[in-house]
Amino acid sequence: MKMSLLAFAAGLAALLLVAIAWSLVANAAGLQIPPKTGTTTKSGTDAKSGSGTKTDSGSKAGASKGEDPSFVEDPKSPVGFVRGYTWGWVGKRGSYMGGRAALSMQALAQTGTQWACIAFLANMPSGSSPVIKWGPDNSGMVTDQEIVHAIMLARQNGMKVILKPTLDAAGTDWRGHIRMPNDAAWQQWFAEYEKYQLHYAALAQAAKVELLCIGCEMSSTEGFADRWRNLVANVRKVYTGPIVYNCTWGEEKNILWWDAVDIIGISAYYPVGRKEDLSLEKMISMWEMVRDQRLRQLSAKWKRPIMFMEIGMRSAHGCSAMPADYSNMGLPWDGVEQAYFYESALRTFWDQPWFCGYVWWDWPAGLYPRQQGARDVSFCIYGKPAEQVLREWYTMPRPKWPPGRQKSGAPAPAAPAAPAKK
Repeated sequence: MKMSLLAFAAGLAALLLVAIAWSLVANAAGLQIPPKTGTTTKSGTDAKSGSGTKTDSGSKAGASKGEDPSFVEDPKSPVGFVRGYTWGWVGKRGSYMGGRAALSMQALAQTGTQWACIAFLANMPSGSSPVIKWGPDNSGMVTDQEIVHAIMLARQNGMKVILKPTLDAAGTDWRGHIRMPNDAAWQQWFAEYEKYQLHYAALAQAAKVELLCIGCEMSSTEGFADRWRNLVANVRKVYTGPIVYNCTWGEEKNILWWDAVDIIGISAYYPVGRKEDLSLEKMISMWEMVRDQRLRQLSAKWKRPIMFMEIGMRSAHGCSAMPADYSNMGLPWDGVEQAYFYESALRTFWDQPWFCGYVWWDWPAGLYPRQQGARDVSFCIYGKPAEQVLREWYTMPRPKWPPGRQKSGAPAPAAPAAPAKK
């Protein structure tokens, strides 16, 4: 059922009180929260949210017609270029507090990451239930106060914030396989989901979050274009910043409402490795096919920049051929293959004017000891060869382009060397 105006107003007032309390605590402790916009990095001045601002790619809108046909339109990013990483998944209650979380956020910033994507999880009892458990109704989920604290940790370390309220179903059901028994159940589900998103949109607005992700890999729901458009429109009444939706790789071409959001987000778990060839060169050639035969055209069709809202692979042998894998934990450690995956994706998309960034998966709120990186087979790159690859790219400036347009075959900047395969 839909949330009443009175209930929503009361919820928004509570969030504002949380934000005020957060500000008072920060001031009392002498914390300096970096300003939301106008910060300078090695790549120049980051973009400011909203229209009519210059991105760190140096591109502006308004190129004249009649130019070289090899030039293509550069869709403007409302957030500049995102050097990002997902932090704090799955948002277990208590995990964002204390010294471990603070040290984790600090270590993330030391990789050159400039955007922390704070991702947390609400739950459905099953993939066919329209009920969504979140906030006080979900005792295992991080509280609003914990989320605000995580935002403060990111700001203390000079990072901007993406807020990503996500959803999963209990048991083995994945959010992409949600199936309601009838239209009435779907209507109830969308009403519940909108209530969930509006709550965190209000939190994002109160905390001045720079980018909001309003859904992740919800393949079975994406065909309800009108309902998603309505949801995005209602979120914009609460949150005034830019909005991204995060689809599953391979599904990006099927969504017919990309124009409703500001950025096309993709979980880029494309299988660029091959069991018979896990070389850096092979991965680059496969990424180039994804870039030139799929994503460049998608961006041009919808006039929206593309961001990899999720991308990564575990440091396990063969996972570049199945980057989304998290179940085959018996595979041997292979940090070099993971480093090749990072290097190939960074090298292939770094210089593309229609591409606006990476949000790698994932960096936990509680890190393992650094020396454990030599045997850890999770997605996290802490203490692994890919950490140095990312640091070298994330502290490198992007190229500058002519105003508004860019040659489609522009060469990549000089790339850091990938680690030698042992």
